[in-house]
Amino acid sequence: MRGALAQAVALDVRDEAAFVAAFEHTVSLFGHVDVMVNNAARSGGASLWDITAAEWDEVLAVNLRGCFFGCRIAGR
Repeated sequence: MRGALAQAVALDVRDEAAFVAAFEHTVSLFGHVDVMVNNAARSGGASLWDITAAEWDEVLAVNLRGCFFGCRIAGR
């Protein structure tokens, strides 16, 4: 659609407060959010045998927790 407005927002998806701030900012600009794309993802960067527990926790924080926060906040 020509003339449509959009807002790209960079944030740390591991931080629920960052999601809240991003949504509040976007709603203040447009009045609502039509579409949210959960597009953050991370791989472990090592094989199954070599990845550390801390690296795996980071993968889960970005890929799962970030998606959870985004969906929960967008759904409100």
